[in-house]
Amino acid sequence: MYDDVIKLKGKCNIIGRGLIIHADTDDCGLGNNDASLLNGNAGKRIACAIIGYSKDNFTC
Repeated sequence: MYDDVIKLKGKCNIIGRGLIIHADTDDCGLGNNDASLLNGNAGKRIACAIIGYSKDNFTC
């Protein structure tokens, strides 16, 4: 897998960073209310993860 922006190795890698997926689209703080500035009116959190390496091979 290759990506020009997201790196798994090197100085600016994403290992150890968190990821949250919301139910709705983020309004980028343009919703003119407090929730917009806090969470982008993106709705409920439906999934989260910490990006990391594993020695095991997981299959579904």
